[in-house]
Amino acid sequence: MARTRKTPQTWIEAGLTALRAQGPDGLRAETLARTLETTKGSFYWHFKDVPAFHEAVLAAWRNDVTARFTKVSGSGDSAVSQLRALGQFRQRPVDLAVRAWATHNKAARKEVDAVDASMIDTIGALLAALDATHPDFPGLVHAALVASPKKGNHAETLIDLLLMLK
Repeated sequence: MARTRKTPQTWIEAGLTALRAQGPDGLRAETLARTLETTKGSFYWHFKDVPAFHEAVLAAWRNDVTARFTKVSGSGDSAVSQLRALGQFRQRPVDLAVRAWATHNKAARKEVDAVDASMIDTIGALLAALDATHPDFPGLVHAALVASPKKGNHAETLIDLLLMLK
């Protein structure tokens, strides 16, 4: 086995790939070391233990999904155009993998809940700017964004409906 130096980012990217392909079972140090053609020692050089690695993987996911959402929600020059732009936000396979992991992992659940709360706050602020203040609206839009199918977009339809009703 080649003993090449890996960076924490190399391990985190491999972890996100493994999570997407194999689920949380793919986040084991030995499994990842084999994939990266290195030793477990490299893993433990960069991470105190597997839970610390999981924390780093979840932080990387949180930063990525937050940046993607912020970019989409910040596009446009009005609340209407920003809401409509939100209809373009799509979950990636890794997002779905993290959400699945969150069903049985407290740390993943905490990160997903924090990301969702931030998204709902942003959606709520945009809707409030349009006087669409029903307390369920932000959660409905968020749910549609998270569950949007690859083809067709229920979120866009829901946003258009909310804009018509406001």
